[in-house]
Amino acid sequence: MASPRPVRIVRVPARAATDPIHPTRTARDAEFRPNVGGRARGSRLFAGFLGILVVIYLAFAALALSATTPGARENPVTWGLFTAVAAALAVWGWTLTLGRVPRAARVAAGHLLVEERPGRVRRFDLSAGDRRVVLQHYGEGFLSPRPTELVELRGPEGRRTYLVEAGLLEGGADAPGA
Repeated sequence: MASPRPVRIVRVPARAATDPIHPTRTARDAEFRPNVGGRARGSRLFAGFLGILVVIYLAFAALALSATTPGARENPVTWGLFTAVAAALAVWGWTLTLGRVPRAARVAAGHLLVEERPGRVRRFDLSAGDRRVVLQHYGEGFLSPRPTELVELRGPEGRRTYLVEAGLLEGGADAPGA
């Protein structure tokens, strides 16, 4: 028998479809192709740069601490400046290696979307004459399991340089990662 009271039906907004391999990615994210080769090359370059920077820092610290005359080893300002220069060099190295590596890219009809490290998506209109120039091509090897390219994109916002997996910025189903 039906109840004379009205029944309240709660409507829940539909969830975005998720990728079964990466449950945190939505269907919109699945349209972007990840930059696997570029990320591997950038990460390994930065790790090498950081390792060399740490070795140089430790060598200078050992020289300063082993000096017979007092000077840098007893002056905290000198140590602070020395550490600040090392940190600034580490940030500079990050911008040259990992800062140029976008997370993913998507080529659609007439435009290219590039998702950068902080999550910002830049749009380049390929039909409007925005230019795409390969500055350097790197083969696969120790630094990257896949061939990579240093690509310059020119658009209305200016010029951007990216380290990407070869073919990432090309359209079509035969492109890597498609």
